[in-house]
Amino acid sequence: MRLFLRRNKVNMIAICEHRVREDRVSSIINKIMPNWEWCTNSVNNVRGRIWVIWNPDVINFTTVENSEQQIHGQVEIQGSKMKFQFTAVYGLHSITARIPLWTAIHQLSTNITDPWLIMGDFNSILTIEDRPIGSQVQSAETRDFQECITNCNLIELAAIGRMFTWTNGHVFSRIDRALVNAECILHMPIVQVLVMDPLFSDHSPLSITVEEQRDAKKRPFKFFNCLAQHPEFKNKINASWQIKGRGMQGVWQSLKKVRRELQQLNQRELQQLSQREYMGVSEKVHKLRDELMDIQSHMRIIPIPQYMIDEEKEIRTQLNK
Repeated sequence: MRLFLRRNKVNMIAICEHRVREDRVSSIINKIMPNWEWCTNSVNNVRGRIWVIWNPDVINFTTVENSEQQIHGQVEIQGSKMKFQFTAVYGLHSITARIPLWTAIHQLSTNITDPWLIMGDFNSILTIEDRPIGSQVQSAETRDFQECITNCNLIELAAIGRMFTWTNGHVFSRIDRALVNAECILHMPIVQVLVMDPLFSDHSPLSITVEEQRDAKKRPFKFFNCLAQHPEFKNKINASWQIKGRGMQGVWQSLKKVRRELQQLNQRELQQLSQREYMGVSEKVHKLRDELMDIQSHMRIIPIPQYMIDEEKEIRTQLNK
């Protein structure tokens, strides 16, 4: 464990289902990472299934609450302004036993306005694709988890690395995952979770890198699937697709329009900030510069389409005014 933490430059870790007696926790953690701080949920469960351990030279973690299936608190990165809410999860092994977990997450969601990251072993699949081999997936297995994500306005982080997070050598399933709220997507540089090799465990560790953004580079457009259910979605798409143009020029112009419309919808619905009717001069300049960088990033192909040349020229003209 010590080698794993050092090799992967880990400053905070949540360990689930460790099977260590409470009277041995302190000696084991101090042996693995001396001078690190930690908390457990043993007060709610004699087996204390969850540990949260962190390097106090880098992380400040303040426990807000814990229960049999979760530890929740606030994370602050020292030397930066970054802070977020974090929930470490270990779901129990039956549908009924997990109900208090979904209730606890929902109660937390009603009071959280900061970026929020939820990670751990939920012991529950989310879709039928999460267990392609083994017993047939029943709707009752996924219903509570799906409703929790929907009701709490959570989003699953995209995963890279291994496809499944748990195996016994015969059955493969995806029961470990990372969820975030919209504030986390909008204000933190977390875009994906790495599913690592399991090494000595039957579970694959999940890894997320959190770094403070130090520049104002343009952030990639993110589309939330829930927008497709928004009552304005189809109208936005239809209106954006009315731009006339020949061949790929029309497609390119329409896609640009769609992106702009959906970005506005994202901001209004997820960030819940009213859009200003007018932008200041400085904001307009930044917006035009972003558009110029965007068009130029598409002008690396040879030959360069004429409509791209015209678009770049128009943006340059506006910037020179």
